[in-house]
Amino acid sequence: MIIPEINTAFTTVNKYHSTDVCTVRKVDFTQMLDESTISAFKNELEFNQLEFYTLLDRAVYTIRKAKLLHDEMETYYIPYMDFDAVQCCWEATMARIMDYAAYNEKKI
Repeated sequence: MIIPEINTAFTTVNKYHSTDVCTVRKVDFTQMLDESTISAFKNELEFNQLEFYTLLDRAVYTIRKAKLLHDEMETYYIPYMDFDAVQCCWEATMARIMDYAAYNEKKI
């Protein structure tokens, strides 16, 4: 969370996310946990952690499969891509946009 008005940001750091920002003050919120509350929900927390890792692993597996399919598909169309023609089309489109902008500017 970033609060630009007071030049402050909060972030989390864990084994999936780290940061190299200039840290002025670190707060370890795990030190503020009530152990009796944690103990009361131990089974649910363990279940949620297991489900989290299961879903994370599945997401990584699915992304890996998608990447492999993407790479295979590129072998079919990349050799036939005409980047010069794309650039010409872009330039023609940009010229039309600029002409419309100039025309509308004159009307105002």
